[in-house]
Amino acid sequence: MPHSGKAAATPQALVPDDDRSGPKPSFDVEAYNAVARTAKLRRIALLRSHFSVHPAYFTLMSTEKAPKPRYSGDFGKYYFDSEKGRATCEWKWGIKVVDKRKITLSIGVIYIIIYSGLENQNEDSVIRYLKRVGRFSSYPYFRAHVSQLNWESGANLPILPTIAT
Repeated sequence: MPHSGKAAATPQALVPDDDRSGPKPSFDVEAYNAVARTAKLRRIALLRSHFSVHPAYFTLMSTEKAPKPRYSGDFGKYYFDSEKGRATCEWKWGIKVVDKRKITLSIGVIYIIIYSGLENQNEDSVIRYLKRVGRFSSYPYFRAHVSQLNWESGANLPILPTIAT
């Protein structure tokens, strides 16, 4: 499962500072809001899913020095057609548990998110929208997927928290 290698101790820590809103945002708010007002979500779909757990994981996790899961979330490929008003992007999510350089548990998914209604919008603002909103719209699907895998495998992972800016 492809990923950028960026990992964090919590999913919340994956939200970059320049994507946080507030009194002094790092982007053109008017252009971004123009995109936000016209974007119509058409689909969120799972493209790929990978799950593996090594039998040693279960023994490892029952010890006092059990490693903590590491989380990843990456914006993937995107496409924008200003004339047709369509935009798509991929969001990649992952969890790994590593012991002494050996991956004992790995979950990786890629979701595609499709929007319409974006005719003649600024491309940079559309991409920022895909990055910001795509993260928050695909993450609940990832949480549900992990929950199902967790239940089926008996991995006893902690319930994933929500994320916010």
